[in-house]
Amino acid sequence: MDKLIRFQIGESADFKFDRGGDPIDGWTCTISLKRFPGGIDQITPRVIPPVGRAWPGYLTNSETSSLTYSGATGGLYYLIATLVNLEEDRLEQIPVRMSLTLAWA
Repeated sequence: MDKLIRFQIGESADFKFDRGGDPIDGWTCTISLKRFPGGIDQITPRVIPPVGRAWPGYLTNSETSSLTYSGATGGLYYLIATLVNLEEDRLEQIPVRMSLTLAWA
C-alpha cells in the first residue's frame, strides 16, 4: 500500500487496512505507530475490529496530540497494521506513511 496519510497535531487521522480484496476471515489486525526511521511505539498498539473486508479506524485527537514535528525527518511516522492468522500460522505487515503537518497560525 503506497499511501501517505497527512494529519495535524490534535486532529483525528482516519485509516483503513485491507488485504487487497482477499478474505479477512481468521485474521486479526493490530495497529502500531512508529516514528520514522525505526522508532519505538508512539501509541499503545490496539486491535482493530473488522468491518466487511477491511479494518477501518482512526487515531484519536489525544494520540496525535502526543506526536512531535522535529529533526531531519520532520513529522514522518509509520502506521503499521500487523495481520495475524493463527489458523494458518501466518503474519503480514502493512506499513503506511503518515506525515504530520503543522497548522497555519
